[in-house]
Amino acid sequence: DPDPDALALVLTGEKTFTPFSQWVPDVSIMGEGVAAILVGKDSDRDQVLGYAARIHGRLDGVIEINTETAKYARQIYQDAMAEVIHAALDEAGIGLHDLKLLLPHNVNRVSWTVAADKLGLPVDRIFLDNLAATGHCFCADPFINYQTACERGLLDPGDYYLMTAAGLGQAFGATVLRH
Repeated sequence: DPDPDALALVLTGEKTFTPFSQWVPDVSIMGEGVAAILVGKDSDRDQVLGYAARIHGRLDGVIEINTETAKYARQIYQDAMAEVIHAALDEAGIGLHDLKLLLPHNVNRVSWTVAADKLGLPVDRIFLDNLAATGHCFCADPFINYQTACERGLLDPGDYYLMTAAGLGQAFGATVLRH
């Protein structure tokens, strides 16, 4: 919209209709959650500074889950996540040490503990508090985590934070924002 004051309402959320969508063995327990985000072009709050996404799955978009693809997903997960995190930080012009908080998709605690070690980021800078309460609420996780972090006063104006996402089709994304 050419109107500089235009706003868009983004809704995220999923239902766990099937046993597969409720639990991924050895990976995650899914929750049901929704987030509503109001975005605009010109704001001095929560500005997007950098973004990166990569797809390591099938180019035709088909999500095929079997023993082979699950093994491949586990093999590439940490490197693929680190790749998009560093690419988003590079686009934002900041380093990992500049981040106040990483607001992840809530896949599981072990994955993020390993990621923290691999990235060289203290695990206490990764917000994992909602994981036990909500499980992995698909695309709503980072926004649910953002709301909780704000309610707890964990982000101050000017702080840099990063949101992540990963999908079953081996799609990975990271966004750097300034609160």
